[in-house]
Amino acid sequence: MSKTKIKEFSKDLKQFEEILKIIPEERKQIAQKLITEICFITKTLEENGTIDLFEQGKQRFMRESPA
Repeated sequence: MSKTKIKEFSKDLKQFEEILKIIPEERKQIAQKLITEICFITKTLEENGTIDLFEQGKQRFMRESPA
């Protein structure tokens, strides 16, 4: 991951700091993991979109990402 992507990712994580402050300690670890996953998925979709190239044998077409 490039330095600019890391900075953007960190910036997105900081947006959730206020939410983390109100979450009970016993649930913070899970919340942090979920927030990290949300930020990662958001950045991935922004970069790649939801449409990808599907190739199988002679078939080749653009399709909506199954993920």
